[in-house]
Amino acid sequence: MEEKILSIIIPCYNSEKYIRECLDSLRAQSLGGVEVIVVDGGSADQTLAAVSEYSDLVSSVISEPDEGQSDAINKGFKRASGQFVTWLNSDDVLLHNSLSSVVDALNESEADCVFGNVIWFDEGRRIMKVAYGPKDDKRLLKSGSLLPFGPSAFLRQSMLEEVGMLDLSYHYIMDIDLWWRIARGKYQISRLKFPVWGLRLHQDSKTSPVVLNGVAPDAMVQERKRLAEAHSLPALSRKRRIKQLLHRFFDGSLLQTLAETARYKGKDIGCYVCKD
Repeated sequence: MEEKILSIIIPCYNSEKYIRECLDSLRAQSLGGVEVIVVDGGSADQTLAAVSEYSDLVSSVISEPDEGQSDAINKGFKRASGQFVTWLNSDDVLLHNSLSSVVDALNESEADCVFGNVIWFDEGRRIMKVAYGPKDDKRLLKSGSLLPFGPSAFLRQSMLEEVGMLDLSYHYIMDIDLWWRIARGKYQISRLKFPVWGLRLHQDSKTSPVVLNGVAPDAMVQERKRLAEAHSLPALSRKRRIKQLLHRFFDGSLLQTLAETARYKGKDIGCYVCKD
């Protein structure tokens, strides 16, 4: 049996509209040693019919009622056999040629958690922003700030077994809770030099109101307060936001974000080829 270096978990529920694009982005990677696990929450639409078209790609399918996205991802974690694991939302995509560069970086790194960078794109596949996180998160971590870019994170299985899986009590920021547990655990974290993940912003996405309009639902606000208390984080103030911007300005990641956004904004996301 071929040894798997990476397991990719795709949580989904009534995802027929976008899941083919998601799976097409994986099929286009041309990389062996990758395990794809689809975890469906008991969809009532044609999601599973769409997934069945990718039997050459999908290693395993779980379809049963669950307690939400976090529960679905945890089910995938439990089944995953790769040395590293990540998840990809069913309405998002992995960027063209990204996985081979990711796997090269994982093979060369001793890190326990590797974060990539992200492209925001709209329902019409048009690029809205190419976003680069800070090249060195250590100073921001000390000040209670964290800019991980969610599902572009690749986690070492052995570390995940130690730190624990997603907390089902969080609906919006379960990933941020996990990143803070990793950061507080003194695990080695590194940042990839390139974007990995395309985040689709659309009316049905739970993160769109926050990203597009800066408006968080009351339930998310309450989760943020609970997270801050759990991890002893300072309030998200204007001073902290300025500190984040200054950090990213001086390390070049903010300028890189502005330059790449200006170059690609409005173009189809398929034009962006990962460059390591």
